[in-house]
Amino acid sequence: MARYLTDKDLLLLWESALDRPLIEKGLLALTFSYPEYGPEQIAAFSIGDRDARLLQVRENLFGPWLSNTASCPQCKQKVEWEMSVEALKVQPINETGETKIIDMSYENYTFRLRLPNSADLMQITNNRDIETQTRELIKKCLVHADLPYEQIENSEELINAISLLLSENDPQADIDMNLQCPECTHSWSAVFDITQYLWMEIHERVLRLIQDIYVLANRFGWSENDILSMSRRRRSLYLNMIQP
Repeated sequence: MARYLTDKDLLLLWESALDRPLIEKGLLALTFSYPEYGPEQIAAFSIGDRDARLLQVRENLFGPWLSNTASCPQCKQKVEWEMSVEALKVQPINETGETKIIDMSYENYTFRLRLPNSADLMQITNNRDIETQTRELIKKCLVHADLPYEQIENSEELINAISLLLSENDPQADIDMNLQCPECTHSWSAVFDITQYLWMEIHERVLRLIQDIYVLANRFGWSENDILSMSRRRRSLYLNMIQP
């Protein structure tokens, strides 16, 4: 179970992750929220398990509902959407944290695969060719194969079958939002990235928190630690007292 992060935790997390790539931001959020796991263990969580855990972290921090805006690809109208965190959960958290191994048969050949993880993604992010990325990812996830990888790589049908199997066994890794424009009724699907969404919210909250610290420190002479040690309700009361 993800532990609840305090404002002090958030400030430290934000500062630690500020200049890091998005994938590392998500992993650091999990490191703060799941202290029982080391960084290497967290990086080895499957992408779906990582995102399921990030949804739990997000719910702890900001509540059970998400809202955002999108731009209609047809008429460019701004579209607002809202959804519960619960509705986005399509797979349970792997409480053991152990790597899942999948067996597969294909034309009298057998394969064993593990699910892709963040460590894999960080090693292939420089390659922008999606097809090449997919093949590199599958190569990393092959635990055993009756065929040499060169034969697997050259079979588009086999690559597609493996990709589908991995996707079916880690559904949280690929979440699409079905949206419809109220202006032109155009419908489309948009990828939902919980890491990006969560970091945007953390960034906005921390900026407000820093502003609150600045105001209270200037008005009362309190230290940052004193202010962060207060409950949000108490800080809010003090801030309301000094508003013009």
